[in-house]
Amino acid sequence: MTWAWLNIGIFIGIIAVIWVIHAVVKRARADRRKIALLLDALENGDTSITFPVSSDSDVNVMLNRISGVLKRIRVETGEKERYYESILDRVGAGVLSVYDNGVVFQVNRAALSLLGLDVLTHMRQMERVSADLMCHIEAAGNNDRLSVEVATEGRRRTLSVNVSTITLQQHRIKIIVLDDISDSLDRKEVDSWIKLTRVMTHEIMNSLGPITSLSETLAERAGDGPGELREGLSTIAVTGKSLVSFVSSYRRLVYMPKVEPRLFSVKPFLERMMCLAMQYGASSDVSIIIRKCDDELIAYADENMMGQVLANLLKNAVEAVCDMPDGRVELSAYCNESDTVVMTISDNGPHIPDEVANEIFVPFFTTKSTGTGVGLSISRRMVQLNGGSLTLSPYTGPDALTTFTINLP
Repeated sequence: MTWAWLNIGIFIGIIAVIWVIHAVVKRARADRRKIALLLDALENGDTSITFPVSSDSDVNVMLNRISGVLKRIRVETGEKERYYESILDRVGAGVLSVYDNGVVFQVNRAALSLLGLDVLTHMRQMERVSADLMCHIEAAGNNDRLSVEVATEGRRRTLSVNVSTITLQQHRIKIIVLDDISDSLDRKEVDSWIKLTRVMTHEIMNSLGPITSLSETLAERAGDGPGELREGLSTIAVTGKSLVSFVSSYRRLVYMPKVEPRLFSVKPFLERMMCLAMQYGASSDVSIIIRKCDDELIAYADENMMGQVLANLLKNAVEAVCDMPDGRVELSAYCNESDTVVMTISDNGPHIPDEVANEIFVPFFTTKSTGTGVGLSISRRMVQLNGGSLTLSPYTGPDALTTFTINLP
């Protein structure tokens, strides 16, 4: 009897052990399935998964904590990404990040603005802006620097291109930094011309003054002398005065008035300039109109200086079309996405040849028989002193207008 009860006890014990082992294995399998489910969810970017919590679900509690930690990390990472993207969009230079296959996975607003594009998802899209720029960037290696001239947003630009490469998550990434150095080059060129002009005008005026004065004095003393001597001295005096006046026109390029910027309404300003331009074309049938300008548009610059600039550009435009039966001059002004006030002066006169277009802002260069070659140079200098730029827009077709563009910040 005792052995019988002992055998029954052993049997029950074995059954209990088996049940416990089965329960442990079943629990382990369930926990393994939960862990696998959590890992699958995390791999798919889903951090919202949770497990029911009860008094005997320590594993569920720990898994929920892991899920919560990873969710918090993901939220913090997303916030940091938005923070860095916000900073990147406020950088003045254009920045692109490109995979080896040409896919652009990051680009800031400055880059889109410099390239004149609304969206850039692949390097092939850059071909619409400049095939030369795209080829240079694709061929560039790590730490390469180059400059490329492109035509975007109706103006020619010289872009500085810096390229560097990094490896991120086994992907080779090319980081491209674009910067518009056109204004810097223009300012350096103008500064060089100003220094040269300052020296030349100083030396010429020092020589011309005494010559003119002396020739006038000698001409007066030779009043009763031989006619040839008197006429020769008078010719020297007149020529000297003409040269003094000629050199004085160049001195305007050197000695600019002080810039006094203020806010002013652009539309009334353009209307005044249009009335002035009508006087230039009073003897012809030139049509002068304001094509586009909002009533609320405001600019911040020296209005008097800008008036001189527009007067010069409008005079040139009217002269270009005054002999045409359908001569037309158009004024426009608007504010672009970069909060830049853009003013354009266009005419339907003959196109300016490329070889001339590349030189028209160079001091002393002129195609007019009576021109001094400083009008456009002075105009550009005045706009630059107001923090802006003056450019000749590239032609987009045979019927395109000749357009000068002023950009004011």
